[in-house]
Amino acid sequence: MRLEACYLEILLKLLNKELVDTEYLTSVLVIVPRNDIRNWENVYESLTPYVLPGSSDKIEEDNEYTLFTIITFKKFVEDFKNAARDNRFTVRKHEPHSTLDQDKKDKLLKQLDKRKKGLNRFCRTYYGEVYMSWIHLKAIRVFVESVLRFGLPANFQAVLIEPPKGDKKLRKALFDMYKHLTLDTMGEEVKDMDKSTVGLLGNEEFYPYVYVDVFIDTETKI
Repeated sequence: MRLEACYLEILLKLLNKELVDTEYLTSVLVIVPRNDIRNWENVYESLTPYVLPGSSDKIEEDNEYTLFTIITFKKFVEDFKNAARDNRFTVRKHEPHSTLDQDKKDKLLKQLDKRKKGLNRFCRTYYGEVYMSWIHLKAIRVFVESVLRFGLPANFQAVLIEPPKGDKKLRKALFDMYKHLTLDTMGEEVKDMDKSTVGLLGNEEFYPYVYVDVFIDTETKI
């Protein structure tokens, strides 16, 4: 469903572009790997002597590929295609259709709207289940890290806190309350530390209590 919606969006973008199709000139669609865009920009004008300079135009991109259009002479499309293939670019010839008028655009827009509504219904149906599973994983992580750090029997309390903007005061208060839990492993110098953390563990801040982020974006609309 998502792929169909993306495909329709690309079609609509192409319809709104002024793709060239004259007696001698035509637009050509070229698929370029994302990691090869710089090479494309440097060489596309010289792949054949009949490419319009500065005609490269990006239409769409995803995680792996980018879709460009260029303008060249119709007579030399095959030459450009062969030269592009040698540089790992994939050419798709644009075939204009006289029926691509406003009625066609309206029809595609209706299809796109239908696909998006279907996708939204799918997301609404499964969002709650996915979010619940995610929260369960967070709870499991709190339990496991607490046992690994403080040992058995498990004797701790898990609390969900939504801090106000700027949580430095909360961090300081929690640090003062629980810094004694780290004295055995971090040393007596922790007593004199006027900080919210006792150090770094890898790339993460290390607190004297087990801490797990739970981000809740209440402004997200599905």
